[in-house]
Amino acid sequence: MPRPRPLAVLLLAFAAPGCTRSAPSPVAFEVVRVAPAVGDGAEPLLLNDSLTVYFSDSVQQLSVTPESVVLVDERGHRVPGSLRAGSNWVTFLPIVPIAPDLGDGSFRPGATYRLTLVGAPRPDALRASDGRRLAGPRAFDVKIAPRDHRAPGLVAPLRPVAEDLPFVVRPVNVPQVVAADSPRLRLHFTLPVLPASVATNAFDVRFAPNGERIRPRSVRVVRSRADEFDGSTVEIDLGALPGLEGTWLSVVVVPDSGLVDYAGRPPLPSGTEYWSVVPGSSIALAEWPSAEETTFADDDVLAPCFEVRSGIVRPRVRVEAGDGSLGLFRPQRDTTLRAGVPFDRGDGRQVVSTGNSFPFSAIDVPARVRVVVDAASGPVQLLACGGVRIAGEVEIVGGAARVDVRPFRSVAVSELLASANVAIVAGGDVRVEGAVGSRDANIGGGSPLTIAAAGCMHLGGALPFNTLLAFEEGNPRAISGPSGQVLRTPTTFTYGAAPGLDLVVRGYSGWRLVPVDRDAGVIRLSGADRDLLVGWQVASPDPLRAGRPDVPATGLARPQRVADGDVLSVTPGGWVRVQLEARVTADSAPAVQDVRLVDR
Repeated sequence: MPRPRPLAVLLLAFAAPGCTRSAPSPVAFEVVRVAPAVGDGAEPLLLNDSLTVYFSDSVQQLSVTPESVVLVDERGHRVPGSLRAGSNWVTFLPIVPIAPDLGDGSFRPGATYRLTLVGAPRPDALRASDGRRLAGPRAFDVKIAPRDHRAPGLVAPLRPVAEDLPFVVRPVNVPQVVAADSPRLRLHFTLPVLPASVATNAFDVRFAPNGERIRPRSVRVVRSRADEFDGSTVEIDLGALPGLEGTWLSVVVVPDSGLVDYAGRPPLPSGTEYWSVVPGSSIALAEWPSAEETTFADDDVLAPCFEVRSGIVRPRVRVEAGDGSLGLFRPQRDTTLRAGVPFDRGDGRQVVSTGNSFPFSAIDVPARVRVVVDAASGPVQLLACGGVRIAGEVEIVGGAARVDVRPFRSVAVSELLASANVAIVAGGDVRVEGAVGSRDANIGGGSPLTIAAAGCMHLGGALPFNTLLAFEEGNPRAISGPSGQVLRTPTTFTYGAAPGLDLVVRGYSGWRLVPVDRDAGVIRLSGADRDLLVGWQVASPDPLRAGRPDVPATGLARPQRVADGDVLSVTPGGWVRVQLEARVTADSAPAVQDVRLVDR
């Protein structure tokens, strides 16, 4: 019987040279090519050419930064532009020149630049998607065509774009306005305009009423986000001209004037563009409040908001609505409110009334929840700094109070509270969607409930017989919906915050449509208090519902804080709105007269 072989001998056998295998070396992550070709013997880049580097594998997007892809001039200064990365490529996009001498773009005519791609061993190197660093640093010389470069089909060192598109003035299908004290007209072309071809004789500008011709002070190519291609807008500056206000101006492109695109083609004939001249030195692109705007409400309709009152946008607060010290009342189960007895306000916190008063920030009775207001032992007042919504059921226990209301006679809220048995007072709106009832069948000529609101009352549910609805004097839309057999009276609130009030008030304006020929504006705040915070929010047009902003279900981005004089980029033809926010106390209620977005 053979003896077993030792384990060491077996291991040595497996380790013999013919049986060993080493792990494969990782494939290097390298540059494959650069397009257009660069270096010795390559054709120079044109002033608007992008520069693309292709790699041997997919690129990790986060590794593409201005520190890993660097383009510098002869003095070592970084060249302005932007980077874009794809699956296995990275592109440098230059700024297109628009000055007549073509010297204001990323690339200067006749210059030479150095493109450096950072590789191993640096930690900030370009990386493949699996984490491999570029095998080593790579550098390329990039030569730019001189100003007098003339290749076939070119009239300047600029590459034509979208040659299948006609070169024509793009009509603006909205009313255009221009300020009388700063008359600058903008024409938008479908393709970039050759900057050196722009001259005053290329545009026929006239007073529309009498046809008198106006010679522009200057014309130039400008950048505009309203264009598909950079350099497609021409601005016509008319200078200081008396008698413009209230008139119309017309502009027609003069044929055979020398105006051309990058390919040397003149624009095709187009129609006449018109502008209405308005007073002032700037044009209002959007204004708040509008004549119909009465409130700047928060997304939470019950929260305290802003109102438009006497031409001023200010927090909607009323002394009689209380100090909100009990917070939000939103019960999750049946609850009884009785003066001096603790109760759960809806979030597990026990609170108690202040005397016979329940000062909430807002009141929200959900559906299928019953709230009993026990006024059997004395009057009860439910106060809300913001709004009131009753979607469930409210039952009043206690007798009716005698009321003395007369048509067209305004009564102070304080006077109504002094005589009411149960009162609901809101600094905002009141919405009754469920049912409010009273246990007392014998009401007589009295009223079991008084509802006083500084906002509007939206009635869609039941109210007790002879409920007294007290609406703020001067509110034309104070009560809507079927109200049944109720009493009504105008009332007067005391504007301001109750002693001890300290809360944050927020509100959004209505949306405004930005003109399609504008891509930026200056924010102007008239009469704004220092402690008022103003935010800015944008939305794209809704693709399915014309004339409305596209507000996604997941919500919009957080409003951007702005101050008076800030320059804001806007989406041409998009929507904008403002958010106001202020901390309100008994001593401070910040306000603003109006908010405007102007063109300059």
